[in-house]
Amino acid sequence: MIFLLHEQINILCEYEGSQKRKMAKDTKLLRAVSTKNSH
Repeated sequence: MIFLLHEQINILCEYEGSQKRKMAKDTKLLRAVSTKNSH
């Protein structure tokens, strides 16, 4: 039971991590686009 919970927490953490990486990538892209437009 505890092992199962631990596994679920690991999966959740991995999912959140990938979402944050995706968001960071999106913000970098947005920033790059906005700087390109301002010049």
